[in-house]
Amino acid sequence: IGSLLSEMVDEYEHQQLGSDEIFRCHLKEILILTLRLLIEPNKSYYDSITNEVIHFVHKHYRESLTLQTFCDKKHYNLSYISRRFKQETGMTFREYVQKTRIEKCCDLLTGSDMPINEIARFVGYDDMQFFHTVFKRLLHMTPKEYRKLHQ
Repeated sequence: IGSLLSEMVDEYEHQQLGSDEIFRCHLKEILILTLRLLIEPNKSYYDSITNEVIHFVHKHYRESLTLQTFCDKKHYNLSYISRRFKQETGMTFREYVQKTRIEKCCDLLTGSDMPINEIARFVGYDDMQFFHTVFKRLLHMTPKEYRKLHQ
């Protein structure tokens, strides 16, 4: 979508023969892509390697995991996969793991009465101070405030 918008700006600025039609076609393509995302929000638009990494994180988020571990198992080049993952998802592997863990934590905070420290350990955080720091950075509130807000 970003590249289509960029092409639309170029067409608008240069106003060549047929620019209006190209502009309309790009706009239609953006609308169709947006509708697809709304209709099929769970459908993945990442390439297969990025999908493999995402699947790996969702399967092993409770464990101590690194992108190096994934690359060693699959015999992939770490810097290539790291760069590719960041380009496609907009976040680093570590940021994605933290986001996934915090999402799972939020599910448990609202769907159970487990103590917060048990939830943190359950989703893969051994260091409670780090857990609270990450949670607050991502959600702008403490886990206790989150639970209270969603009760």
